Amino acid sequence: MTRKELDQFLNFLDLHDCWIFTIQTAEVYFQETPNTLRHSLSRHVQSKAITRLARGLYANLHSKTKPLYALEDMIRFLRPSHISYLSLESRLSELGVISQVPTRLTMMTAGRSQIYNTPLGTIEFTHTKREVSEYSGFIKYDRKRNILIASPKIALEDLGNSKRNLGLVDSHEYDLAQKEWKA
Repeated sequence: MTRKELDQFLNFLDLHDCWIFTIQTAEVYFQETPNTLRHSLSRHVQSKAITRLARGLYANLHSKTKPLYALEDMIRFLRPSHISYLSLESRLSELGVISQVPTRLTMMTAGRSQIYNTPLGTIEFTHTKREVSEYSGFIKYDRKRNILIASPKIALEDLGNSKRNLGLVDSHEYDLAQKEWKA
């Protein structure tokens, strides 16, 4: 794939409000062998025409459609077949239950635990054994960020179940956040 062909592809994605793409999407568009495509994408990453976010995941950081919550937007590409929700330190911090600002986006997942270090930030997936039926009433969809978010109760339980530091939890702020969730 030439730079001109790549630019046409990126413009096509931009027209469809897409700033991120998988290697599988590129395979369909370019009709190249997997090996040739990987070499082409690698060459374009080196020339800074595109950015490699994770294995098999690329971005046009010059896109007009890059969302405000780009890190959260990557989740559906990194874990397309597993339920994942914002929890642990990230969720408790945004609720004011812990004062520490996390250095990564912490997600619970039905899939395996894994950390993705990307040019846009770090996403940590931590495995949960919870059944989907247990989520009812404790998980909400955040339209602004296009992700599921945990209630204060579930986020705190996840923190304990993951054997993480509970010493930073402000019980008064937790009670306030829990009341607000139920309201």
